[in-house]
Amino acid sequence: MEKQTLAKTYDLVIIGAGPAGLEAALQAKRLEINYLLLEKSAVGSLIFDTMAEKKFYHEYGRNTAKLKGALTFPDRLTGADLVRLWRTQAEQERLVLIIDTVQTIGNTDGLFTIKTVTQTYQSRNVILTSGTFENPRKLHIPGEADNPKVAYATDYYGEYQNKEIIVVGGGNSALETALEYCEQNHITLLVRKNHFAETATERNKKDLETAVTAGQVRVRYETVLSEIKQASVVVIHQNGVQEELPFDHIFIHAGYEKPLDFLHACGIEVEESLGGGKPKFDEHFETNVPGLFIAGGLTGADSVIESANQSFEIVHHLFN
Repeated sequence: MEKQTLAKTYDLVIIGAGPAGLEAALQAKRLEINYLLLEKSAVGSLIFDTMAEKKFYHEYGRNTAKLKGALTFPDRLTGADLVRLWRTQAEQERLVLIIDTVQTIGNTDGLFTIKTVTQTYQSRNVILTSGTFENPRKLHIPGEADNPKVAYATDYYGEYQNKEIIVVGGGNSALETALEYCEQNHITLLVRKNHFAETATERNKKDLETAVTAGQVRVRYETVLSEIKQASVVVIHQNGVQEELPFDHIFIHAGYEKPLDFLHACGIEVEESLGGGKPKFDEHFETNVPGLFIAGGLTGADSVIESANQSFEIVHHLFN
């Protein structure tokens, strides 16, 4: 990355170097904005560490739009290959990137003070793109906590054969986990509602229907997981009837918790009742704090393109 003397005050500080943060930095550079990209680990680290073998599609979740900006994103690449491309792009573009962990964001008279572990930066505008995927939502049911048989993300490297696997959830992550393991295991998919999530892709639903027809996956709609025992789980159906099912492994995909304490500390208002808390923002993704914007997972975006396009719109709204 480009090494240079840090400016006293930036026009824009971007926090998080996933797809939303990278697009924001790419657009800021093209508009010759005095910007800084802060990332606590490495470019695309969360995807690289947890979704390396997952394929990423242009049309995913709610997204059917085309990429508006400059982020490199070939369709159907694995997470690992995609992140390698992003890291190469960040190097070639000489993005101003500093690896450091943001601790606090303060605001005095329209100027933000961003304190990290090692430095303090000032900026007139901030885009938070730090995402939510580090905090999977727990069910808080008996037997769940600290259970080595319970996971909250697909294990693409695990060897699962002839196992009884319970998958909880009705969104893309749950469907993809069921599909990942169904050929060599016995899968039961527990869906709380009587249908899959609205964001579930037609591709995933069609593939799951094929697996159900082949007897590889059993889907239990209007069913919730209520207790995890040593070798079985207790589920409750919509009519109140309880059932006990055997299991070897459980994958829970109940969404992700927003970093509410951090958001509150930044002064961002949150709708506490919406899916565990959703930051308030306007049509330009600006929060109630003037100059403080959010993009990506914090807004509920569930695809690479949606996240990147949000950052594109923010930067051009601010500086074009």
